Amino acid sequence: MATTRPVALVPPAAPVLGALGRELVLRLLGQHQEEPVQALAGMLAHAYGALVGGDFDTARTVLGTVMAPALDMERALTTLQRANQEVRDSALTLASMAPAAITADIAFDGTQLDSWREALEATIAAQMELIERVTLLQQLALAAAPEAVGA
Repeated sequence: MATTRPVALVPPAAPVLGALGRELVLRLLGQHQEEPVQALAGMLAHAYGALVGGDFDTARTVLGTVMAPALDMERALTTLQRANQEVRDSALTLASMAPAAITADIAFDGTQLDSWREALEATIAAQMELIERVTLLQQLALAAAPEAVGA
């Protein structure tokens, strides 16, 4: 007879901002006030006051107004970096697969044509992914700081 053990409910780990995310927080805060460090100190003081008062929703809202967009942008930038590297890698592969010269011989080299076409398709797919990532980052930046983007 098997016994069941109570399962401890562990809350999911809170997302952590990396160095890029911290830089984004300061830039986002700088959009609203001249001195981003002062703005951060004020935001933290307000959130701390809400926590001490037991108002967890207010604390979460205060911190989330800047932290959440920064986290989203950091994730988007990290994904954009990977997509950009994939474009670079696929371009190098394409360059190595492309024939040195387009001659009549290429028409009869099915293996070369297949390799070239596959490399070209991979490059185009990587570029389309990169375009999608750039568009997403633009949307996140507009949502986070509409007055500064495109100025």
